[in-house]
Amino acid sequence: MQDVEGPAEDDYSNGTPEGRRREVLVDNALLDPQRVLNTAIHAIRRQSEATQIFMEWPNLRTMCLRLVEYLSPVYPGSKGGPLIEDCLKLAIDQYLIEERKCLGDQGKIGRFILGLLTPAPQIFKSLLYAQEGDGRWRCWEFFSQPVTHWLIKNDGRRLLVSPAPKDAWRPQDWAARAFLCANVVRPSDFRLAGDIMHEICTSPHIVALDVHR
Repeated sequence: MQDVEGPAEDDYSNGTPEGRRREVLVDNALLDPQRVLNTAIHAIRRQSEATQIFMEWPNLRTMCLRLVEYLSPVYPGSKGGPLIEDCLKLAIDQYLIEERKCLGDQGKIGRFILGLLTPAPQIFKSLLYAQEGDGRWRCWEFFSQPVTHWLIKNDGRRLLVSPAPKDAWRPQDWAARAFLCANVVRPSDFRLAGDIMHEICTSPHIVALDVHR
C-alpha cells in the first residue's frame, strides 16, 4: 500500500463518465459482498434470472461474490454506473443466450465466466484512495488484495475514486482477466467451463459484447 496525500481537485478529470471524481463513505453495506451483489442484481433487473442460475449453480454465485470483493461497488463502469453491474449483467445475459441454444452446461458456465470478466479491466481507468481513521490517505494497489479486505484491515472511513492518469501503466486486458480467473474461479469451474477458459485468459481481444443491450 502507498501513503499519499489527498488527490488534487482536478485529478485527471477527462469529462467522460468514468472520469468524474466521486467520494464514498464506507459503511457496513459497502463491506458486505452479499448485500452489494443483491443490490447490483436488483439494479440491473435480473433478480429472477440470477435466482434461477444460482440455484442450479451455487458455484457461480460464489464466483460473483469473490469478484464483488475485488471490484467493490465503487469502481465506475463504461457509462458511469458501478462496474460490477456491467459484469453481472453481461454474465447473466450470456448464460441465458447459451441456455436458449441448448448447448449444455459447459457452454453456459463458460459464457457466464466470459461475461463476468470481460468488463473487469475497466477498473484500471480509475484509482481508489481510502482515508483511514488517522486521516492518512492510501491508494489501493490493483489486485494486491480484495478491496473489501483492504478497507477492513486499514479501517478505511472514506473512499475517493479518481480517474487514473492517461499515461498510467496498465496490464493487458487478458492479463487482468487471467489474474481474476486465478482468484475468483475455482479449479473445478475451469473444468466445467471448458475450452473458453483459454480464450478468457490468453486472448488479447475478445469479441466485443454489448453490456447495455
